[in-house]
Amino acid sequence: MDSKAQCLLEARDVSKVFPGRGRNGSEVRAVHQVSLSVRRGESLGLVGESGSGKSTFGRCVLQLHPLTSGQIWFDGENVTGVRGRKLRSLRGRMQMIFQDPHASLNPRMCVGEILEEPLRIHHSKERKEWSKRIAKLVDRVGLPASSIERYPHEFSGGQRQRIGIARALAVEPELIVCDEPISALDVSIQAQILNLLKDLQAEMGFSYLFIAHDLAAVRHFCDQVAVMNKGEVVEVGTAEQVCLAPAHAYTQRLLDAVPTRWLDWAETRPEDR
Repeated sequence: MDSKAQCLLEARDVSKVFPGRGRNGSEVRAVHQVSLSVRRGESLGLVGESGSGKSTFGRCVLQLHPLTSGQIWFDGENVTGVRGRKLRSLRGRMQMIFQDPHASLNPRMCVGEILEEPLRIHHSKERKEWSKRIAKLVDRVGLPASSIERYPHEFSGGQRQRIGIARALAVEPELIVCDEPISALDVSIQAQILNLLKDLQAEMGFSYLFIAHDLAAVRHFCDQVAVMNKGEVVEVGTAEQVCLAPAHAYTQRLLDAVPTRWLDWAETRPEDR
């Protein structure tokens, strides 16, 4: 298979400027001419400190923010600025897992309703199959069957993030954008969620755009890594290249800030995590 056929997502010179959000009403250049690609079945880690533009870029990929300039290509098609039915169809193929598992779930909906909503919006499967699909999703993310009738406030942070993961999987997407999916969780839960995400990818074959600020976690989760600083990509390479032999001083500073807990986790065998 050639490289073009393997490429699922491609961003070409993507820029995003927010007018009037800076000091004295000046514009904010959140993303500047970023070009990245994600291959089918692989994970691209997008790493940087808070305010580096990585989350804004992820939202541009999903068309949650309109681009100031540049293009987004998905599965060989230019999807920049799509609207209406085409955008709805696109979002059925590209889903998101949010950073805050509490704020991202509707507190007035039980888990069954939360997981049914994307099926209804995207007309996924026959309606009579929805209940079976929901039960399978709940089981696959490690929650008991009784979760379907319960509400988000009845769960822990890690369990709520599992619900968010199940919601993203509901319409069987080809790409999932993970916007710092473990940063709001307890340390003891973070590795469990990473392992779940990795297992799901191995089973279902989708791709990840994995946004994070922790290079050590990204190293053991992603195939490729891109480092962002002040809205620009300063380094791209394989996870091993970027983490073991960083070419940019900013990347080295990120590595110096890696928590010891991730170094301990990295030393364990995958089957023991």
